[in-house]
Amino acid sequence: LSTNEWEVITNDSPEITFSYQVTPSGHNFMGSPIDSAGALVQGASTWMYVKGLENSPVKITITPPNDWKVSTALNSEIQNKNYTAQNYDELADCPILLGHLRDTTLTISNIPHELAFRGDADFDLPTFTEMVKEIVQYQVSIFKEIPYDRYVFQYSIMPGYKGGGGLEHAQGGGSIVWHQK
Repeated sequence: LSTNEWEVITNDSPEITFSYQVTPSGHNFMGSPIDSAGALVQGASTWMYVKGLENSPVKITITPPNDWKVSTALNSEIQNKNYTAQNYDELADCPILLGHLRDTTLTISNIPHELAFRGDADFDLPTFTEMVKEIVQYQVSIFKEIPYDRYVFQYSIMPGYKGGGGLEHAQGGGSIVWHQK
């Protein structure tokens, strides 16, 4: 029908398998950058949906290389290979960071806050984690509640990439940070 809209003939089959290729983009938030050390999968530029079924539950399977970790705010099942979303909007709003990640979790008001880092940078993870904890605790002191069950901070550290930025999501936030060695 167009470059971003297709019609699929199912011949009344109750199940179909559909695959498509996503072209990797540069290291930014508007696409899905990928290289040998990892990937950042942005939902809106990656996932398709069936018209009329946008509010249906979604399940995806992620099979990364054995030495890669996965960071996402999606709910996970079966040893972190199957992930679920309540609907397309939740799927599109939960980026997936994969690769050789450094990660840690901190708990604030019984809510887990996961931090995942992709890329090389010489910094003290416990000190950085404590800084994030102080920021979240300050926000909680202002708003008096935490409106989520889990939060995922994702950091892509890009050596030689000048610039950076962040994108907030309902259950997490992603940042691209440049690092000069």
